[in-house]
Amino acid sequence: LAESVGLNILSALFNIFSFSLIVPMLQILFKLNTTVYTFMPWDSTGDFKDKVVNNAYYAVSHYMALNGASQTLILLCVALASMTLLKTACYFGSSAVMIPIRTGIVKDIRMQIYNKILRLPLGFFSQEKKGDIIARMSGDVMEVENSITSSIDILIKDPILITFYLVTLFFISWQMTLFTI
Repeated sequence: LAESVGLNILSALFNIFSFSLIVPMLQILFKLNTTVYTFMPWDSTGDFKDKVVNNAYYAVSHYMALNGASQTLILLCVALASMTLLKTACYFGSSAVMIPIRTGIVKDIRMQIYNKILRLPLGFFSQEKKGDIIARMSGDVMEVENSITSSIDILIKDPILITFYLVTLFFISWQMTLFTI
């Protein structure tokens, strides 16, 4: 469970970073930003958010001045593709980590149904078709498995994503986030 939480956190972080790379790519493509950025020391006074954004744009513009816009765009595209790949890998990894929990739940349900059927009187089996009993057992277990696993995935993944996205939105613009909420 802890591994799933950790991988979901990484997936959310990679998703946020991949979206943050889109803005510099579009600005380079359409030549929208003509501002000249200078490096802001991290220990200087001022807002941390402004330092992060300014220094990121400084790094991109400095790289573009040294290597050209096309080389910078290729680097940002590779970074975007890498972040998306890592995000997807973490998402599928968190699902894969949950497989032992899913199989354990299904095993417990099947064992309980099996024990229940063993306790039923013989008259029950003479009235019901054996194929119907087996079909209901497997179908019901499958439905319960799907609902439990989707509920577990939702309970783990969605609060993490909502929290990280809200924190990011507040970081970008707390006024707009409050207005939207």
